[in-house]
Amino acid sequence: MSHRRIRVVNTRDSYHAREWDFGASKAVVAADQVFLVGATGLTLDNTGFVGEGDPAAQAEQAMENLRILLEEAGGGLED
Repeated sequence: MSHRRIRVVNTRDSYHAREWDFGASKAVVAADQVFLVGATGLTLDNTGFVGEGDPAAQAEQAMENLRILLEEAGGGLED
């Protein structure tokens, strides 16, 4: 089955795992399904963390990340 990776990253370039070295992606589209990584308060570019000590702000950032990834995959939160 073919698939499309969205926002491909290398862990050594990330905010939290600089000692690791492997490829990953924030989302994968396979057929009519979208697979997403764990959503946290990290920014999608892995350069920062939103809402340290504030779970509500972290949740808002996580949902914004998911919204963006789903739109890039051709869908949305309503799907």
